[in-house]
Amino acid sequence: MPLSAYDRLSEQCQDGWFKLQLTITLGNLEDASVDALIYSTNPNLALTGGVGQALLNKYGHEFQDRLYQQSEIPVETGSVLTTINPWPLCFHCIAVDENYQVDDKKVINMLKECFAACDENFAIQSVALSPIGCGYGNLHVSEFGGLLRQVCKLFDASDLKVTLVTQQKSDYETLQKVLRAFN
Repeated sequence: MPLSAYDRLSEQCQDGWFKLQLTITLGNLEDASVDALIYSTNPNLALTGGVGQALLNKYGHEFQDRLYQQSEIPVETGSVLTTINPWPLCFHCIAVDENYQVDDKKVINMLKECFAACDENFAIQSVALSPIGCGYGNLHVSEFGGLLRQVCKLFDASDLKVTLVTQQKSDYETLQKVLRAFN
């Protein structure tokens, strides 16, 4: 008896035909050619440093203005805000609290929320992210790599292409070691 389309898809998923692809690259998040971006910002939504500043420089003050329209300030740590058009879909993760402390569980939940939204939207095939909570936050890139690995395992059946972007060669090497076992 021939397999139904659903059965063929299920079989392909079990065989790894659909599998989240995770790569790490040295570079700038704002230069990534992807359908969506994920990065962390502060509870005041001020794009004054790191990736936020780079995105502001690339997309202009409308980018900051649109972000301010998303929520009352300060924004609760662990929240994810989104903006779109004319730039790629951006997930703004509030990873740090007012003292720039990071909660691992909140980082995991924010990544899960972002990945789920991308996975559900068929127009999103590729996403790039920076290490969440590692810039001004107190999360070390090796810890972030472990958290990302946990979330990627949950989305292993996804056909999403995820690129982790870092500017520092030492961070790149650390993340390669932590994430090597995933791929």
